[in-house]
Amino acid sequence: MNIDDFGPAYEFKGPNEEVCLLPRTDAHVGIEDLRFPGSVEVFLVFLPQPRIVARGTFHNLPSEVAS
Repeated sequence: MNIDDFGPAYEFKGPNEEVCLLPRTDAHVGIEDLRFPGSVEVFLVFLPQPRIVARGTFHNLPSEVAS
């Protein structure tokens, strides 16, 4: 087996465009002893610098945490 046998691990749409590492899935946010249900997606973002970003929607979060 050589390096040419391997392809990209993720679907890259174009240069510098973000890549979805984890499609929308159920998740919970825990704050102290409380848990808040929701969903999250995880992306590899390249600009302005490479980083991993989680974007989620959670229900009934306290207002001081939600912003």
